[in-house]
Amino acid sequence: MKKETSRAYIASHIILRNNIFYQWETFFNNFQKGNEYMRQYLCDIWNSIDDTTINPDFYLNDIDRKVSKDDFYIFMKKINDFYVIFFVFPEPDSAIAQAKCVALVVGGTVPRYITMEISKINGTQKSYMACEWHFENNNFVHYNYGSMQQNTINEFIDIVKDLLEKAGDKPTALLECGLKNKTLNLVDLNNISFKDLLSLCIGKVYSNQRKFIDYLGDYNSWNTDITTGILKIDQKEFNVEYIGTTSPSIDNFWYSSIIERSIPNQYVYLMIAVKKLMESFGLNKFVENKINLDKDINPFNLSMIYIAFSPEKVTYFCGKGDTSIYMFVKNLPDSIFAKVEPNSFISTVMDILSTFNVNAKLMVKAFLIENDCEYTENENNIIGIFSDKSKIVFKFDGDNLISASGNLN
Repeated sequence: MKKETSRAYIASHIILRNNIFYQWETFFNNFQKGNEYMRQYLCDIWNSIDDTTINPDFYLNDIDRKVSKDDFYIFMKKINDFYVIFFVFPEPDSAIAQAKCVALVVGGTVPRYITMEISKINGTQKSYMACEWHFENNNFVHYNYGSMQQNTINEFIDIVKDLLEKAGDKPTALLECGLKNKTLNLVDLNNISFKDLLSLCIGKVYSNQRKFIDYLGDYNSWNTDITTGILKIDQKEFNVEYIGTTSPSIDNFWYSSIIERSIPNQYVYLMIAVKKLMESFGLNKFVENKINLDKDINPFNLSMIYIAFSPEKVTYFCGKGDTSIYMFVKNLPDSIFAKVEPNSFISTVMDILSTFNVNAKLMVKAFLIENDCEYTENENNIIGIFSDKSKIVFKFDGDNLISASGNLN
């Protein structure tokens, strides 16, 4: 069965990008011929794409859509020491990762190709995300910087400006880990065990996961279409990206979505970002594409660790079957990610300790930090201080929690 793609995707993500990085001199000579010439150039790229010019495993969903040069718009801005050329493409008519706008940044050591990509179409409403193709070691690597809010060209310009101000021509520096630096500094990441890594991550992720489960409520069926990144749970519909799969009846391994060829690239971007972030902290062995599972290193715990490192606010859903598929669930209500109140904090801690093999002290400290709480510590006690001045005293015997009590406002 052929997979779906589009002229819009190929024009904005492949041909224009490749012409810039592989044929810069020719591209630059064309650009110097002026705005009208370049608009026609983009139009010709789009209209020249047909079934004979693409991978035979794919088909074009917009083969009958013809465009003119008037459907394209090009303008340039100077941002700091960089010249940025913005290429505005025709309005997306499907969510096949087309770039509505491409920002070509020149003036650094290498060009940057930053994109405003369609992520969802719901009637007349379109949602976008800011991304980037970066040329590394003779390959293109895709970075996802997260969902946009206003979904406008002006917002995209502001995002490009922010990216350039933060890191110039170094996109990898812009991937923000979901865990705070203070949390990461609780341990030596170079020698961390799986138990301690889970302890760092599980507090806020498990709390958010419980709220997501309450948000879902009881349900009868689920289904996901990996070609569109949509998860349907009864009548509810969610945008997802894919984390990995397991097939317990066949073997005892975790397979990262990155190596699942049946999943389109645009729905593994977040897992690629998580992998790069964790590798940047020296956590390579915990984010390999194939992992041998055991009682503690299981797909649920791996999913929670990956969520903790994710640069986007997500939870996870496991679609169970002969092959179970784990998904990042995106674009959820902010309430799911709200700070945890003191009473819920205690119940979450107790629930985690009764269910998971974690380091209690480390888990409590990391959870407090991620919940924006201050804390003090002595040999046997950790005292968490919440924004409403409530205090919780966690008493330990060695690494074992023996009680939690407090003055709750």
